[in-house]
Amino acid sequence: MKIGVTGAIHASSMCRGSPVGLYLDCMKMKSDSSAYRNNRVASQIRWGVWLWHIISVFVCASIVNIYLIERGRYRQKAESKRC
Repeated sequence: MKIGVTGAIHASSMCRGSPVGLYLDCMKMKSDSSAYRNNRVASQIRWGVWLWHIISVFVCASIVNIYLIERGRYRQKAESKRC
């Protein structure tokens, strides 16, 4: 919130009814909050992408591990039947 020249307290959501003298302050506040919101969304997307990569690596590692364990069990069974 800011106090303008006329003493009226205004925020970015109350900019529609502001006097002409407060118009530039109001536009600056809108652009600042928009830039902050866009930056926050970009940061959330970045964290989401990192999280997705980490989860994908763990899932793939688990699948490969299970495959190797099962292959080892199958080989042990095949070797024990040979004797």
